[in-house]
Amino acid sequence: MSSPSSDQSDPTAPSMTTTTTAAEYYPSPSSSYDSSPSSSYGGLPASVQLLATEQQQQAAIAAVAAAAAASSGATEGLMLDGVSMTPVTAANVAAAASAAATGASNGVDGALLMDGEEVRIGGIGLVNFDSTRVDEICASLGPGVILTNQVQFSLIDTRPLYGMAEVCRRHGLKLLTYGTLCGGFLSDKWLGVPEPNRYHEEPTLRDPLTPSQKKYLDIILSAWGTWSLFQQLLSVLRAIGDRHQGASIANVATRWVLDHDDFVGAVILGARLGVSDNTDDNLKVCGWRLTKEDQASIAAVLAKSNGKELIRTIGDCGAEYR
Repeated sequence: MSSPSSDQSDPTAPSMTTTTTAAEYYPSPSSSYDSSPSSSYGGLPASVQLLATEQQQQAAIAAVAAAAAASSGATEGLMLDGVSMTPVTAANVAAAASAAATGASNGVDGALLMDGEEVRIGGIGLVNFDSTRVDEICASLGPGVILTNQVQFSLIDTRPLYGMAEVCRRHGLKLLTYGTLCGGFLSDKWLGVPEPNRYHEEPTLRDPLTPSQKKYLDIILSAWGTWSLFQQLLSVLRAIGDRHQGASIANVATRWVLDHDDFVGAVILGARLGVSDNTDDNLKVCGWRLTKEDQASIAAVLAKSNGKELIRTIGDCGAEYR
């Protein structure tokens, strides 16, 4: 996948079945989102070796390549359908997009030449691309080429609701969301626990905070709200879980994200090497859905937070990595 950042996102995991969304609680404020394609991107490098040569398609690919370059400035981090890692350049992104676009238009996998060998491309997934660039890329290539965008989305970080969701619905792609449990903070482990010290080597818990947890704790306390409000959210999630056969707080938090299935395709639940304690619990997120009462209870707490302001204070999806 191509990414506008060389930073590593949360670990991947198998996708999960989704159910109906309750979007009425979080309407996308389209009036504040400019979905018109940008004209700030450059042209296609001459070094690209394309198997498809249609002039219109090449023009579309140029937008993809330049958008990737404009987003990142990075030159590494691409894997194509299991093929070994290859430098990410505007040329490589363009070639992959060309092959995928060819396949989408013909109903088959596209092909490109990489290091003299033919590689089959069935589709492309993005990582941490913002709403404007995803919109431009999808508008340029047409439907069926860009399949997913991997971004952060949780009860704490609701930025995808403001712009990205609209783009996904417009172009028919789905989000693969990470950070759904905020490094584990959205779990029963943190209910009723005093606020940890995010700057001390040994926080006020039995286990030190991981780098991931420090990142999410900073978002909770510096951008989203307070530890007291976060405890209110955990209490509401615990009560909802009790109404659903004792589902865990993590289950409810994950279910909330999955219920936005008009633009969410799957969640990515991270795991640490050698730690498998949560595997069985994660499977319990399937087979049920949040009720309108559940959604309303959650919305009442989120309305007290600064969640809707993160799109401005942090920036659009992936802005923290650029």
